[in-house]
Amino acid sequence: MRLQVYTQNAYNVKRANQDVLKRICSIKKTRKHKTSDYLQDYLQMIFGYLSEMAGGAEADFRQKEAVMHALGLLATHMARSKDLQAGAMVTLEQFVSPELTREDNAMLRARAAWVYGEFSSFPYNSEAHNVNVLQALYANLQCPELPLRVNAAIALVNHLD
Repeated sequence: MRLQVYTQNAYNVKRANQDVLKRICSIKKTRKHKTSDYLQDYLQMIFGYLSEMAGGAEADFRQKEAVMHALGLLATHMARSKDLQAGAMVTLEQFVSPELTREDNAMLRARAAWVYGEFSSFPYNSEAHNVNVLQALYANLQCPELPLRVNAAIALVNHLD
């Protein structure tokens, strides 16, 4: 149990997966390219998974949480391209924003708050989306679940900076 909780441990499975994902998506053909082809392919796969989960039968919430986590990890790589930023905000509005107000699963709400914290520097496509996100994050500060309150507070601070 201690190996999974201690994040500085090199043998932590979650940390190892994050490092592999970030390194693969940072590989570029040349220095002229701002984004990696691997990043483009991986994002297409993530968007496909989110579309399947939203349109189809009720998927296991852990799968959606994992896909949202992978999307949030790539925010720094996506920040290099205006097209990827715009696509990310559309994806967040369609697939992640509804999770911020979902009453039945606090874990998904906490992950959605974390994702919005990671993408806080990206420009919003509409002011209404920005207002809805800020209101949902503020409402999540009132919830009894501590991880949700922490992620909502961090996301709010990131948005207001």
